[in-house]
Amino acid sequence: MTESDSFSWDLPGDARIVALVHESAERERSTTVVDAIATAIGRRREHTLVLSTEPGPNPLDELAGGLESEGWSAFFAGRARLTEVAVQRPDCPYLYLPAGRDPEEVAELLLDDRFTTFLDRVREREGTLFLVVSERTPLAPDLGSHLDGYVALGDVRRADSAEFAYYGRVRYEAADAGAASPEDETAAVDERSGADEGAAEEPDREAAPFGPETSPADPVPPRRRLRARTVVWLLVVAALLLGGWWLYRNPEPVEGLLTRLRSMVGAPDASAPVPESVAVPEPAPLETAEEAAEETAEETTEAAEPEAGAERADTLPDASPGTPPDSPAAFDAASAGLAFDGAAERPFSVLMGSHRDPADAESRIAELRAASPGSLFFAAPTPVDDVLYHRVFAGALGSEAEAAALLDALVRAEASGEANLWQLRPTRLAYDLGLFAERAAAEARIAELSSSGIPAYSLATPLEGRAVFRVYGGAYEDEQAALPMAGILEAAGEAATLVPRRGDETPSTS
Repeated sequence: MTESDSFSWDLPGDARIVALVHESAERERSTTVVDAIATAIGRRREHTLVLSTEPGPNPLDELAGGLESEGWSAFFAGRARLTEVAVQRPDCPYLYLPAGRDPEEVAELLLDDRFTTFLDRVREREGTLFLVVSERTPLAPDLGSHLDGYVALGDVRRADSAEFAYYGRVRYEAADAGAASPEDETAAVDERSGADEGAAEEPDREAAPFGPETSPADPVPPRRRLRARTVVWLLVVAALLLGGWWLYRNPEPVEGLLTRLRSMVGAPDASAPVPESVAVPEPAPLETAEEAAEETAEETTEAAEPEAGAERADTLPDASPGTPPDSPAAFDAASAGLAFDGAAERPFSVLMGSHRDPADAESRIAELRAASPGSLFFAAPTPVDDVLYHRVFAGALGSEAEAAALLDALVRAEASGEANLWQLRPTRLAYDLGLFAERAAAEARIAELSSSGIPAYSLATPLEGRAVFRVYGGAYEDEQAALPMAGILEAAGEAATLVPRRGDETPSTS
């Protein structure tokens, strides 16, 4: 390691967002280095933050005492304030923001615009944020425009870029030994002493580095008590984020307008002929003409009086009384398919949670149905970083604005925590699992699929004055996300096609 390649234990004045890149296999050793760097810089600068991108519990959580915190993912998801998830050790000059415990949520938020917006807010408030990442952490493609530079830890490969600066490397062996060069030794001494009293670098800040002002004789302050200026600074950042979110949600999205235009253009053609359902009964053999006449009279009476055929309603998939089940004439699947092709697309749903265990997803759906009986809830197996999660969704909506309105309603019904833009998910595609003339038949199909481990739900559309139903499986943004569901269907022997999701909601009763 050359002298020029060594980290000097200081940063340029304009370096505000700095990545500390470590090897994924060296989490424990990198923790010590991260703490040393943040401590050295934190004693020179106010508002120094360390943000972990690794879901906990992890060595940084243990060192900082953040095992009980919900993490910054809870802040971005609207479940907590930033001051509630931040952690500070006694006499520590930096604030620690653990990631949280949900790997899917953390991975999604690292790619979200709100994450990079938060980094910009830290810069605007003249704070310093160390972003702790491994060389395998997925980050937003445009992060380079928000990142000032990075420090390499251990043997991480140096990747020079015109977008951000390289501030040097700290090898684990050097950190274990205390210092590997005169520059490192000077920095280590400066870190331990808290800077000389005669130093020219902001002596007032050195006297009260970050957090409650204390002296060795003072009692140790509570772990999460922050200095008033820090709290105000964090609240301002949170207010700016929430204000931007509010402005984003209130204008009607362009996608919603386009969806409505597509719906108007693609409306069903009322002039198109649709074959009518014709009942073709199969009479049993009759011994005499007199018995035949009596049975014909009985059938005529049943057709004229629907109440007389109510006893057989549970065997009829069509709304026409007296029609045998599965009769091609009773239900024209081709006409029903055309009706759905002309229905409006439903490309949005509201994400209500993610679970690795499908039983947990089912329990969550039961809770949501109890809290909001009139809403549609369903599960969709979805991969996130090679891990299969069972996402719980609410609604099948035509625009992001409609999804936001549903989320607000669920918040008021206490079925969800605080509303968060991240929950409004594009879910345009779903698997077609069958067309049905009656809701009861669609519900029976859903129950059949559920017994095979396939979560499903139905949407409806009008056909000749009555509703017809299509059973769907999953809800996905693209074909790649839908691949695990395809495997589940294939394993169960179910043939299904991935199609645009169309129709109106039909909340399940079970």
